[in-house]
Amino acid sequence: MTNNKFYLIAVLLTLGMVGFSCPAMAQSDRNGDVKNRWSVHAAVNLSHRCENPVLWNLDTNELIFGNARFGWGVGAMIGGSYDIRFNRTWSLTPGLDIQYVNNGAEIHSSCYNDMPGAPLPFKRGNVIHSWNVTIPVLMNMRAPISDKVGFRVGAGPYLTETFYAKSYIYYSDKMADYNGSFGTYFNLGVMAEMAVETGNHFSYFYRIQYPFLKDKIDSKIMTMSLGVAYTF
Repeated sequence: MTNNKFYLIAVLLTLGMVGFSCPAMAQSDRNGDVKNRWSVHAAVNLSHRCENPVLWNLDTNELIFGNARFGWGVGAMIGGSYDIRFNRTWSLTPGLDIQYVNNGAEIHSSCYNDMPGAPLPFKRGNVIHSWNVTIPVLMNMRAPISDKVGFRVGAGPYLTETFYAKSYIYYSDKMADYNGSFGTYFNLGVMAEMAVETGNHFSYFYRIQYPFLKDKIDSKIMTMSLGVAYTF
């Protein structure tokens, strides 16, 4: 399965679950005593560049056909949000997150072992470690599973700005800072989230996000997060 197919399947499954849940949640909608609430959350994430690398022989400028692919990078996230409840089912949740993203774009290919003397591209030439401020706005729907457990799905846009990033110096294990001022690495995208809410305070969520704008530091980087939230 190619990276692009994997990405499409992941996004379609997530959005499909959101769409499938809409009718059931709408039917069980009951107005009641609900209140707006603050929450904080933390998560670990996995990021992947959703395209295949192209390998060239740098001496002959010839394309090398190999099983090249980008890897995965591990990062983290902390943040907070404010849940604006319309009723027991619907809510709107703006938030603010600080994310550390390792895009995992190290090239993996058998060519590096099979052609040890060939001048192949630097494996870590596309790897970027970035620290980002992200502002998501999710429209949520909820359905009760039991008296104390509920299921929530949400989707919406997000804005993000990279405030610090670094990448590897070619053919070196050292990293150098990216240059750029505020707004240079701005991006926007779409985000979807599923969560199990237990009791009155704790919930556990899975999130997937993907940016829209091209030629940015996080372009084509899909990030999936798994975390826990505490609601006050």
